[in-house]
Amino acid sequence: MRGALGKLEGISNVDIKVDVKEFSVEYDKAKVDPAKILAALEAAGEPAKKL
Repeated sequence: MRGALGKLEGISNVDIKVDVKEFSVEYDKAKVDPAKILAALEAAGEPAKKL
């Protein structure tokens, strides 16, 4: 996930914990939106949804 999201401009932090399905992403709303984040994860084979 970090690899897929690290390629997007505006991502500042990805917090992932072992054995936990949920994770958080800090991003600059002026540079990237949730739809682009979800699309990048989907393209990397890591489907996710916004909570």
